[in-house]
Amino acid sequence: MTDHQLVRLRLDELQPSPGFAAWLDAADIAIALTKGSSLVLIGRDADDWLSFTECPFGMCMGLAAVGSGTLFLATRYQIWRLENALPPGRVSDAGHDRLFLPQTAWTTGTLLVRDLGVMPDGRVMFVNGLFSCLATPSPRLNFEPAWLPPFVSGLAPDDRCHLSGVALEDGRPAFVTSASRSDRAAGWREDVREGGVVASVPAGDLVAAGLSMPCSPVLRDGQLWLCLGGSGELATIDLEDGTVTRVAALPGFARGLALCDGHALVGVSGPHRGETFSELPLADRLPDATHDASCGVFVVELASGRVEHSLLFSGGSAEIHAVSMLPGVRSGVAVPFTGTDVQELVAVPTRSGLSGD
Repeated sequence: MTDHQLVRLRLDELQPSPGFAAWLDAADIAIALTKGSSLVLIGRDADDWLSFTECPFGMCMGLAAVGSGTLFLATRYQIWRLENALPPGRVSDAGHDRLFLPQTAWTTGTLLVRDLGVMPDGRVMFVNGLFSCLATPSPRLNFEPAWLPPFVSGLAPDDRCHLSGVALEDGRPAFVTSASRSDRAAGWREDVREGGVVASVPAGDLVAAGLSMPCSPVLRDGQLWLCLGGSGELATIDLEDGTVTRVAALPGFARGLALCDGHALVGVSGPHRGETFSELPLADRLPDATHDASCGVFVVELASGRVEHSLLFSGGSAEIHAVSMLPGVRSGVAVPFTGTDVQELVAVPTRSGLSGD
């Protein structure tokens, strides 16, 4: 007779709404997101239940998926390109149909890369939050500045305006979000309730203003969707007159957005450790914004603004920075850049791919 048992604790307990896994199946997608120090992949296992894997990279922020086989991930001081190493139709021993291996890394330094995208020539365009500009990786420097907002007077490591997001159009930067138009070191903190703006690129014209911590802009069919982080809302902006339409109110700081067949996947965060939401509009809506805020992914129907499904995290970091979808993927796993797997798992060409065959 035994008087004890051994259990494995899971740092992130998942709380899906009843239809969340079925919605993933119907949409035929998996989800990639950054949460705390990890890249998280969410899909369905062989029994059609949720598959959840997390891979530590250290302070994960911006994330972009190219198709279903490539991920670009911004971490504390690097930007990584991860590629699926599984041949088409193959699955890993654990049943995953995507296995993302780290292939390339650009060392940027701690630039606060809050968002990024990939241009037609394959170059990465990223939000350099520390220097308040858009930038690209450089072969000899830590970054090459590509665009500076007209309200910022010069490059300086001051996080002046809290540049937060970039939306691409035809693979080129078209709009950015910023928490303010400040040109002083950390000046954005002076008006987090309504100092936020959306500006065009490259002209720098203001498209909308008076927003609370706007981020995660996405262009779709001529319409700009974005998160209003400080008010916890999914919104659209009329690019002709700047009208802001609030589509859905969510129970936390809204950050991380992907669009999928009439739905939005929106990341929602609780406060960072030791911080509160007391200075944000969220505090006006939630009875106790600091303790009542959720951390998770919410599925919003775009036409009605109705939250159809959700997946909540009850452990680990309460901060989600970016959300991407992986079309046609059932479940995925990523390999960290340290440890045995990254040393021993090698994607190699077949003999038929050798020149001269």
